Amino acid sequence: MSIAGIVLGALAFAGLLGTDVWEKDTLIGAAFVFMLGLSFGVFNVSRPHTRDGLSIAAFIVCAIAGLALLGSI
Repeated sequence: MSIAGIVLGALAFAGLLGTDVWEKDTLIGAAFVFMLGLSFGVFNVSRPHTRDGLSIAAFIVCAIAGLALLGSI
């Protein structure tokens, strides 16, 4: 689930790149993908025996995507 969190965070971030004005559907989709990836990262960090670097990286990538989402609103 760590890799899925990283991939979803990267997709949410990549979906927000550009200089165009974003439509409402694009922002909702990016927010959904961001929240799903963030939940995967938080879920893996909270599990005691799987606290590896990929879980923390998924959390960080999704946090960056969330900041990009907030900046594009």
